[in-house]
Amino acid sequence: MQAVLGHTFFDDFLTVDDYKNVAEVNTWGVIRVTHAMKPLVKRTRGRIVTVTSICSRLGLMGIGPYTAAKFALTGYCDVIRSELRMFGVSLHVLEPGFFNTTLTSAENVEVHSALIPANSCV
Repeated sequence: MQAVLGHTFFDDFLTVDDYKNVAEVNTWGVIRVTHAMKPLVKRTRGRIVTVTSICSRLGLMGIGPYTAAKFALTGYCDVIRSELRMFGVSLHVLEPGFFNTTLTSAENVEVHSALIPANSCV
């Protein structure tokens, strides 16, 4: 499952739907997959590895929806880590920094930057 960045604007230019759309994939999508796989993982005393982002630990301006979704996912993982421990299941969260991906490509950033009104106060 690949994360989505969503709109990269200051919060003044975003809507609640911008936040919901990113959370649908980056938070709820991962929770759905985790719920589906949890019975098998518990039965085999396995491990769950989830990838969030460095943005799950620090807020960076301009990427509010992505940051909020990753914060929520990290919180979810912190909770179920404790719950799953009694079943012999370990949960690990990877929080990588920034890498050159389609989310962070120069083309993607340019496209999103072009959508900010020229005379806005950002």
